[in-house]
Amino acid sequence: MAVKPWEGDEQRSWCCDREVYVTPQAQQQVSASEVWFHLDGYSDDGDTYDTQQHDFNEELDAFWLRLSGPEEPMRCQLMECLRNLPEGWRSVTIQPDGRVTIIQGDGSEKALLPPKPTPAEGVRT
Repeated sequence: MAVKPWEGDEQRSWCCDREVYVTPQAQQQVSASEVWFHLDGYSDDGDTYDTQQHDFNEELDAFWLRLSGPEEPMRCQLMECLRNLPEGWRSVTIQPDGRVTIIQGDGSEKALLPPKPTPAEGVRT
């Protein structure tokens, strides 16, 4: 991680209006708290320390996802949804109508169907 070098007579400031450069390795080698500290960290204006730190961590995570590619945020959201599946699953297929099919490692298949609409929702039976 690096900050663009000072140029000419411009006023020195650390993070406000400064360009920060990162390498792909920075995500593994630099902690969120180190980045936050070097970008001025906690501000007495506004939210609590914990709230500011939490918001910064979320913004930094979103930055790393965007840096990884335009589809990475969606892929990560989908993988987060699948983290509670039992170990050994092989594939998951989601249909536009809400049907989900899970193929287990042993080849067995499990289907998840969306709930049927109730008559109270305006559907005639």
